[in-house]
Amino acid sequence: PRTRALLGAGADDPSSLADLLARIHPEDREAVRSALARLRAGGTDTYHLEYRLALPSGEERWIESQGRAEFGADGAPARAWGVMRDVTGRKAAEKALARAAALLERERERLALALRAGGLGVYEWRVGEEAIWWSEEAHALYGTDPAVAPTVASFEALVHPDDLDELRRRTQESLETGRPFHHEYRIRRPDGAVRWVLNHSRVARGPDGRPERITGVAADVTERRAAEQQAQLLM
Repeated sequence: PRTRALLGAGADDPSSLADLLARIHPEDREAVRSALARLRAGGTDTYHLEYRLALPSGEERWIESQGRAEFGADGAPARAWGVMRDVTGRKAAEKALARAAALLERERERLALALRAGGLGVYEWRVGEEAIWWSEEAHALYGTDPAVAPTVASFEALVHPDDLDELRRRTQESLETGRPFHHEYRIRRPDGAVRWVLNHSRVARGPDGRPERITGVAADVTERRAAEQQAQLLM
């Protein structure tokens, strides 16, 4: 009775294989026929299918069907038995997840384009760990090799010695208060160039309320600093 209900068939409706195939969505019917052909040929003794039903009511329903074939003394398949269940809800969820994933991927591409256009580098540091994650734009900003993962020590080695203590103080203050971090400091790139960097970040806390990680963006503001200094000199 439950199988008939899944198939949208009444108690007196015929239940031949042809009747079952007639209820399967035309786009999925050939896959079911091929699976049955493999069973008949003895190529397999199990089957596992997912297909749509096009019910007389106009409803479209997804069915998962799996089972096993039994073979006679002559080696020919004698019968097949199995179970089926309605997986329409699961299929709808998978479709929604696929749409969401596609949307997230498009948003990620837009964000990456905006970051590149603005010359912004993204980074993340888990509090207490030595390793830091930098985006490709961050590596370009600091003049480092993207194949080499940065660390707290390697990052601080890039910061100008005159600015390092203040940077550490502001970072610690942000961790303690949870307030966003906004600071400008100089770096010495591996090629010897001195650049000004604007760093803006936020602190994320774990379930226990303790600071868990710092995520932020960094931008090269050397030209802006030079213009400000020139304006001050002229004044």
